[in-house]
Amino acid sequence: MLVGIRPEHLKPAADGKIKGCVSYQENTGNQRTVTVNVNGETVFVTLPGVGAEISGNIGLDFNWDEVSLFNAETKENIGYVQKGEIVR
Repeated sequence: MLVGIRPEHLKPAADGKIKGCVSYQENTGNQRTVTVNVNGETVFVTLPGVGAEISGNIGLDFNWDEVSLFNAETKENIGYVQKGEIVR
């Protein structure tokens, strides 16, 4: 099973569930996209506003109700999480 989280649903958090290292960020007017390396995988985080630069190691957090689930082999969407339960 694969877990999918939209970039705008990831939030920086010192004690976040996901740990990574910022490799790049780009301001795009009213938001910015931060590229984070997580165990060799590229993860994108979209943050509102311009704000201060984020660099180095970072923790990321998310709400399970904003997660989609996918079949690891076929990449087919198999459901989502709602109030702690998998909905298909």
